[in-house]
Amino acid sequence: MPWLVQGFIIETWEDVEDSESGGNFWYHGAIYMYQLPDGRELEGNLNGEGKLKPEFRNLTQPYPIEVTYLVDNPAVSRITKDLPDSTLSLLRDQIYPYGLFSAIFLFIGFYILWKIVRELKHAPEDT
Repeated sequence: MPWLVQGFIIETWEDVEDSESGGNFWYHGAIYMYQLPDGRELEGNLNGEGKLKPEFRNLTQPYPIEVTYLVDNPAVSRITKDLPDSTLSLLRDQIYPYGLFSAIFLFIGFYILWKIVRELKHAPEDT
């Protein structure tokens, strides 16, 4: 069962490489610390693609975060996803990329179903 605990990002880095397509490929990483309810302090790290968020670039003091960890295996942890700044950004970030594809496939499915039902209704009856 996962639990949420408070932690801090203590170090970050980002780097860029030339990509095969001629552009740049950015990647980044961070080290974070968190404390379990029993007082033990653990360290985690993360790596990702893209540029760092601006607030993490020149980290002069630990940045507070929420960490999800597994009670059965506290060494397995991850930073809890940040909440969006607004409802509009929630829609843009979560619903748009996945919802758009879902809506397209849903529309196609309903269209095919509608065509089948229409053909069955207008099919000549066997006598």
